[in-house]
Amino acid sequence: MTDVELTLLDDPDHGMEIGVDDLQYGNIDYPGDLDWFAIELDEGDELLITASSPNADMGLYVGPLLNLSGDDARSDSDSGAGVIGADAELRYIAASTGTHIIGVFDETQFGPGAYALRVESG
Repeated sequence: MTDVELTLLDDPDHGMEIGVDDLQYGNIDYPGDLDWFAIELDEGDELLITASSPNADMGLYVGPLLNLSGDDARSDSDSGAGVIGADAELRYIAASTGTHIIGVFDETQFGPGAYALRVESG
């Protein structure tokens, strides 16, 4: 119990929709923050997803909303280049049709830091 009143943090990077051939900017707001974006995919859609930051060690996670820990989920850290060589880059082929989640996070969990999330077909 506390005498300090808490304030709910409204994070606009939680649940925002992103599309194929889209670029979104986001922010790791605090240490350990995990941002997530929703994308609608058809089975067989092929994507190249990149999370880039000038000051954070970016990580990516992609998977179908209804089976986030299943065999179709993928993650990456440090496959991309970037200013500090710690960008994440992931090729993903959707194994099912429906909503998929793209998670973006700082591998070091130090935060805060800005990033660019790019989703391209191919």
